Formats: sequence, structure tokens, C-alpha cells
Amino acid sequence: MPWPKKTILDVFADDGFRFLRGSLHGLERECLRVDYGGNLSLKPHPAIFGSPLCHPYISTDFSEAQLELITPPFRSERRALSFLHDIERYVANNLDDEHLWPSSAPGLLPSDDDIPIARYGVSRLGEKKEVYRRGLGYRYGRKMQTLSGIHYNFSFSDDFWGFLHTSYGKGLDRTGFISASYLALIRNFLREGWLSTYLFGATPATDASFFDVTPSSLQRLGGTYYGEHATSLRMSRYGYYSKVQAQKAISFDDLSGYLRDINDALTTSHQDFKDIGLYDESGRRQLNDYILQSEAEHYSRIRPKPHLTGGESASEALKNRGIAYVEVRNPDISPFVAEGIDIEHLRFLHIFMVYCLFKESPPISCCEQKTIVSNQDNVAVRGRDITLRLHRGKDTLSVEKWGCDILDDMEAIAALMDKNYSDGRYCKVIKKQKAKILNPSLTPSARILEEIKDSGSFTDTALSYAERHMEDLKEKPLLPRLSLKLSKLAQKSLQKKKELEMHDDLILKGYEDLEVSTQALIREALKRGITVEVIDRKDSFIKLTKGDTIEYVKQATKTSKDSLMSYFLMESKAMTKHVLEENGINTPAGAVYHSPKDAIEDYDRFSSIKVAIKPNFTNYGIGISFCSHNDPKLYEKAVLLAFKHSDEILVEEFIEGDEYRFLVIDGNVSAICKRIPANVVGDGIHTIKQLIRTKNKDKIYPIRTEKTFLAKQDLTVDDIPKKGSQTFLRSNSNVSTGGDSIDTTDDIPIHYKDIAITAAHSVDATFCGVDMIIANPSQPPSKNNHSIIELNFNPALLIHRYPTFGKKQYVEKDVLNTLGF
Repeated sequence: MPWPKKTILDVFADDGFRFLRGSLHGLERECLRVDYGGNLSLKPHPAIFGSPLCHPYISTDFSEAQLELITPPFRSERRALSFLHDIERYVANNLDDEHLWPSSAPGLLPSDDDIPIARYGVSRLGEKKEVYRRGLGYRYGRKMQTLSGIHYNFSFSDDFWGFLHTSYGKGLDRTGFISASYLALIRNFLREGWLSTYLFGATPATDASFFDVTPSSLQRLGGTYYGEHATSLRMSRYGYYSKVQAQKAISFDDLSGYLRDINDALTTSHQDFKDIGLYDESGRRQLNDYILQSEAEHYSRIRPKPHLTGGESASEALKNRGIAYVEVRNPDISPFVAEGIDIEHLRFLHIFMVYCLFKESPPISCCEQKTIVSNQDNVAVRGRDITLRLHRGKDTLSVEKWGCDILDDMEAIAALMDKNYSDGRYCKVIKKQKAKILNPSLTPSARILEEIKDSGSFTDTALSYAERHMEDLKEKPLLPRLSLKLSKLAQKSLQKKKELEMHDDLILKGYEDLEVSTQALIREALKRGITVEVIDRKDSFIKLTKGDTIEYVKQATKTSKDSLMSYFLMESKAMTKHVLEENGINTPAGAVYHSPKDAIEDYDRFSSIKVAIKPNFTNYGIGISFCSHNDPKLYEKAVLLAFKHSDEILVEEFIEGDEYRFLVIDGNVSAICKRIPANVVGDGIHTIKQLIRTKNKDKIYPIRTEKTFLAKQDLTVDDIPKKGSQTFLRSNSNVSTGGDSIDTTDDIPIHYKDIAITAAHSVDATFCGVDMIIANPSQPPSKNNHSIIELNFNPALLIHRYPTFGKKQYVEKDVLNTLGF
């Protein structure tokens, strides 16, 4: 958007200058953790800092050893810098045997494969962030990703935009006006941001371990590579540069063009990235094979940023609400100050933002785009070479000439900004930069290179600064109030991470309406690169495809691997008993009845023992009752209930002991859980009803209370159980009615596992849930101490995958392995 500069300066000269004061400034500082020898740390992110996924101020960037320290936006540069200083002091005081590396270029690096990628846990977002970084490593190399910098987030105030929109945006939508103005700023930053690299670049050298191939045009000094006139190797062809992205320039001419080009890059495959592949034996290699895996991969020195809400992407937010601020990404870390950036640099950037906004900013042509890239790279690699010439339109001119032109224009803006203060702070900054333009030896890159040459080593020089900064950061104790606040934020971030992981481990986005076992199966299938198609959502019926392998699966364990006859044998509890007994497997003594009359008349047969009465063709504990001896009325009631659910019932001897579910998959026991009926444990304060409500918050299937069962215990839901006492709420142990599952996979002896495998084999079942009552698992099996009460043809995975207590068993992996995936 072209601005009439003189008119703008005149308007600000009246009283509009006050609107320049309310701008917002935020910082993000990337910083490597190193050991006392300058080697990249291989330790995990310190737990004391909380979760890097959820902590608002302390996160990680590419590597697990690469801290990212973040400030909120402030209305002054000084306050943003002060906040960053406080975070750094907190970090420094809580690091063990490590330093914070004071340079954008890394110190001593291990081999590329040994550089640890940042870990964010097993939530959906955490895994996505990790895979994205894995992709960056394959695409550009992990060493390149260890380059660290400062990101400066900047926005003008709402009052500023209101003032300008009223003066120059008549007839234009305010949001569109602001976005177009920020894009004008961005275009000028791209054209002339090389000046910032010259003035503040601080990476003229790096440790030799950064390069796998000897770099051309750089000199070597022992274990150091350097450029004699380099200002920032990080911002050159040796640093954040992507040949692929250079071939696909993103337009900043207007927001629609920017979003179009970003979308193209997010949806267009590139052969270099296709060759990497999406999966290997260890999992996913990258998010996709597109030019950009995500918007974050766009390596631009400056980017438009929106305020995000919900789960929307940056592109969606930009389209919906426009540009909210800009992210300046080119500042190097200064080794001369502990924070990595000083107030002089920040104030320069602030003036430069205003300058870039008001300077005429035509669209960038393809030809100019190449010139912009060339100018930036030349300044980064040899910006202090007085013979260097840059291209501005048709003109060729020196760094000194063009730099002085820019600084002269910036000086007028600085004078306006200084009207808000009495110390001339912004004009002082410009004066210092003019001195650097006229004398390259005053630049940070020249100063640090001179020290490197004196010491003979980049790493030794940087390490000396790291030690000095660490001493300074630890010298003055952190305010207890601030330390406590950051500690609480760390704990809060860990809790939020845990909640995210619990939610995402249970609920799979896009498949929320499918049963939980099927969601678990789909989650693992997607990790393996298996294509999932939902055929029938109501029945959780899916199709899995990978290569030539196709399998249809219903409710996670109904597959082509089991025959219809196997299904029939397990569907009927009577037939199951018959087959098991033929194979010498213990089952409860009992009988099958086809009418209520016959069952009731046969009561004398069972009057002296406790019995289980159940329909022959139901699952999930439906219609099952337990009847004590010498209670004919309860027996009759249980018989009638069972016949409501089936025209055939079983009356069996009740086997004393604990109930275990063995999940047998393809001839192996994948998991075992102990099942106990729905229950609550008293705390001496809350009623049974309240305890149930609390426990249901963490249960997949809520507890269903049998009031009659409670009545037999002389209890109601309004009673308050004693602290530590366990109150059972139902007689059956099915998880579907709120029962608890306790993982015992590693606790049950192999003899019982063999019995379960034999039982599944007897009905030729590939997937089978074997329900076994065991009196005492520590005792070897005998005729009287165990019995199989049921075989299930559609065993739920969830009771093993999400046990109420104990270790999660990732049984969905065994399902997919058996299906040939």
C-alpha cells in the first residue's frame, strides 16, 4: 500500500505521534543446552520446566536440547526484554551441569542421526509436532535445525490502526486495510531487511562439526569455519535456506495471493520429499511429501501472523480475521548479552517496522524476488566487504550508500517516535547504526570474529561467554514470587499435557462416534500408513487397505480370520460348554432350559448351591443374575428375567473365585485383565451417589447401579460409606455396566494362559475372549480351582487398552499384525 510519506510525517508531527507509542513487542528466544565442554546436550528436556507442549513461556524448538523461551506481548521493548531475562534466570538456576549456548551457530554437534528431536508426548498434537520435526530432519538435516535465533513479534496498536484507517482507509474494510498495510511492511522488510543482518548479524563463524561437506568460500581455523566478511551464516545459503522453497516463492502482494501460494505449497508434492517416503519400520517419517508440511516450515525472514482460536490453522485464521502481527525471524543471538538481544536491537527493529510500513511498497516481481534473495545472501556471507555491491532496481550501489539512505529516512521517523519520550532513545539508536555502516569493524560480526581469531576457536569463544552469562544469571536470586509462579505454570503444563494425552488416547478426531475399541484400532492403523474407510458408522464397520492387503473389520475384532461356525459355537453358551468339555476344559456344572416352567420346576436340583442364571445368546452381562441357595422366589425371578432376553437359558453352578478375561489373538494371549463388579471406595464424606458421579468422570462406561443389589446390603445411594470401605453396586463384573478392569497380563502364570489358548483353539477362534474364574492364580490349575464360564467371539479391546487400574496393553497392534498389516 503506497503511503504519501511527507503527508504521513506531517500528520504524526501534529499530535498523531502519540499513536506510535502503543505498539506491542514479544520475543521468542531459541537456545541450545550444552554441557560444560560445549557439546550439544543429549539429556531430555528438564522436567522442572514442565511440558514444552503446554507451557506458555518455556518450550522447545526442533531439538530436545533446543529451548524456546517465550514472552507475552508488551507495550515497551524494555518490558519484553525484562521478562525474557527473568525466564532465562529461572532456567539457568534450574539447569544441572549445563550452559545456555550464547550463539545462533551451534557448538560441538554429534552426527546428524544422534541429534535428539524434541519430544512432546503421545497426544495427537504432540505426535504431530514430533513427526513434523522428524520430517524437517529428513528434508534439511538435523544439524541445520540446530541454528537458533530470536523471533521478534510486533504489532501496531488498535488506536494506531484506527487513526490511520480514518485518515487513509476510507471506503476500505478495516481488517483488509490492516492486512494490506502489514503486507506492505513485509515486502519492504524483504527488500531492505538485509540492513538488519549487516548491523546485528552475529554468526560469521561456526564449529566445523556443523558441516558434513567442506563449505566453499569459507576459511578454516582449526575446528572453526568462518567467512572473512560474513555477518550471519545462519541467514545465508549455509543456514536456513531451502532450494525447494526458493523455487516456489510465496507472494506477499496481497492476502489472497499469499493464502493461495501457501495452500499450493501445502498441497503440492515434491519429488525430493516423495523420495523420503512417509513411513518406515519405526513409524511416520514426515507429515506429508508436500513442499511445506505445515505453514511453520515456510522459511521467510518475516511472516504474517494471525491470532489463533480453537484448532484452526494459521491460514484459516488469516482468511477469517486477517493479519494481527508480524513475526521477524532474522535476528541472530548476540553472544555479548545473556538475553541474546539488547535494547538497541529491539528499538532499531521498532523504528524499522514503522519505516517499512510507510515506505512506498509496490508488488514484488519475479525478477525482484531473485534480487532480494541475492542481496540478503551476499550481505550474510560478505556484508563487511567494502567492495560488495547490491542491486536496488536498476541501480548498483554499496552497502554503505544504501544503508545510509535507509538510516537517513529512519532518522526522521525516530525523531517522531522520540516525541513520546524525553531521552531521545530512538535517534540515539540510529546514530549508532550509522557508525556501523561507516565502520564495519564496529558490527557484532566483526567483533566476535576478532575474538575467535584471537582464541583460535569459535566454540571456545562462545563457551567463555556461556560461562560468563551463566554466572551473571545465577548471581542474583530470582524473586520468590516469580519462581513460584513459573513452578506452578510448569506443574499446570504437565497436568494439561496429561489431560490432552488421556483425551486423545481415548477419542480419535473424526471417528468420535465409533466404538472405543474401533477408534484404538484406527489410531494404530493410521500410524502404520493404512488407509481407513468407514463403511458403517453405526456398526463400527471399517475397511483397511495397504498395498494389496484389504481387510474388513467390524467392532475391532470381527474379521475374515474367524469362520461363521466359530461364531456359532461361541454365540451359544450351551454349545461353548459342550465343545470345551469335549476338550477336557473345566466348565461349571449346569443345565439348559427352553421354557421358564421347566427351569422353575427343576429348582430342587440347584436349591443347595449358589447359581448363575443367564440367557444363552447375550453378551455384556445382559439378563444375568446370581441366586443364593434356598431362595426359590429369587431363583424364579432370575429365570423369568433371563427368558426376557432369550428363548433358551443356562442355570449353572456359581464358581467361587475372581473373574479374568484372557484376550487370545492368533494362538497367543495378548492381554489378561481381572474384572470386578462396579464399586466405589468410601472417603467418609461423600454419599454413594456422589462417589459414583466422581468415578464416572474417568470411566468409558458409566456405572449403572442396581438399587435392589444395594438394598440387599441395607444400603441406599444416599448412604455415606466409611473411609476405605469398598461398596459393590452390581453383581456382574461387566465393564459395560461400570465394572473395573485391572490389568494382570504379567501376573497370571503360563499354565492358565495355555488353558485359554486351548479353549480358543477348540472353537477354531482367531480372536477370542476367554472368561475364566480362578480361585487362586498362584496355585497350579486343578479340576476344582478354575472354570471357563464363557467364550466371546467379539472381545472388546478397550478393557485391556484402557484398564481401570494397571498397565495399558496396546492390543490393537496384535490385531493389525494378525490381519497382515
